[in-house]
Amino acid sequence: MIFKDGLPYLSKERWNILKYVRRNPHRVSIREISKSVGIGIDEAVEGVAYLREIGMLVQDSRDAVPPTHPDATFYTNPNIRK
Repeated sequence: MIFKDGLPYLSKERWNILKYVRRNPHRVSIREISKSVGIGIDEAVEGVAYLREIGMLVQDSRDAVPPTHPDATFYTNPNIRK
């Protein structure tokens, strides 16, 4: 995915979610994101959903839960890592 001016505009919370997921060597759950970034579960779900929508995060295919579940796990899209 290519954005006109590099990265799309991200709110502080979404940017923090993206940075947290990117810095982890393994997949991370919404619950972990919420706790580590200091935001509520609902806000973490919304932020992750947006980042998935624009192609920056990917849900782990081994998950047995939907992407809005607190135990859903994500990693950064390998196609956009630099």
